[in-house]
Amino acid sequence: MTLPALGPGEALPPDVAPSPHQVADALLVEVLGAPDPLVAAEERASELTSLLLRDQWMTLLDGIGPTLPAWIAWRAAYGLHHLGHLRDAAAVADRAETGGDPADLARLAATRASIAWNRGDRDGAQTFVTTAGALDIAAGGAAQGVVDVARALLAAAEGDRDGNLRYYERARSWAERSDDDLTLERVLNNLSSRALESGDPEAAVEFAVAGQQVNLRTGHQSGLALLRHNLAEALMTLGRLDEALAEAHQARTFYALAGSPNAGSTWQLVAEIQSTLGLATQAAASFRHAIGAAELEGDAQTLVPALAGLALVTAPSDPAGATELVARVEREPIAVRGAGALTAASWVHLCTG
Repeated sequence: MTLPALGPGEALPPDVAPSPHQVADALLVEVLGAPDPLVAAEERASELTSLLLRDQWMTLLDGIGPTLPAWIAWRAAYGLHHLGHLRDAAAVADRAETGGDPADLARLAATRASIAWNRGDRDGAQTFVTTAGALDIAAGGAAQGVVDVARALLAAAEGDRDGNLRYYERARSWAERSDDDLTLERVLNNLSSRALESGDPEAAVEFAVAGQQVNLRTGHQSGLALLRHNLAEALMTLGRLDEALAEAHQARTFYALAGSPNAGSTWQLVAEIQSTLGLATQAAASFRHAIGAAELEGDAQTLVPALAGLALVTAPSDPAGATELVARVEREPIAVRGAGALTAASWVHLCTG
């Protein structure tokens, strides 16, 4: 059972919500109970990617051995990365065998690029993207869309908005031609985020809803949670704050039940909505939750806006503490800093005279 796709503001009934761990445990038991678990895992690879959580991935992989075939290494690294377990995802990728299908190796390198991007490591991301591109050429373009997603992330980090969109559109076309719904869902998720960054919340809603329709085919639980997160952010931008808060709480609930560090990013979004509603004390508490989760995984993409947000809401009451928060932001990689960080710094300077 997977989380159903719901419309804006529509809540999931408590008695219908499945436990992510129960779903993942049931699948793991079936795979490990097969005569040859590795063969069973390969036959059900798509389900593993969509449903397994950190604990189940680790149990499955530890039963395979210290080194992993590339086909399962990239799926595990992708799944763990999507759930926000950046350290585990990187460790799993390091266990991959160097030989195998170049398409699987290209997907693995692209995932490693995404992990580096999350950490604000632009040079590392570039190295992995270059490797992924060369492997994809050897594979005859069999992983092109996956590699293009990594290229799009790198282009965004470099401030190349046109290149970012070009790679996403190319990845979307490739995913549709290749019937790669997992990649298509990810592209639509990222296009929703990009539309928000571009000041187009209506388009962000459209991409998020389209992604939910693809999610009906993938059953990717953390993918749906991220789609709901993006939908919440778009609704917030449109001023539909109550709906936005409901969507954000739905995403946060899944991540919390799944034990996912991505709960940090949804805490950050909840905090932003609370701040907009004038709930400064609640927003400060939510920002602190986000910071704690981001610090555990070294997730600079979440840490920087959470620090900036906390500085904004606490500057009037604790200007000294807000000043230190801004100083922390300025020590983070410049690739993950943006207008939000500058706004926070400006506001703190104003509050401190």
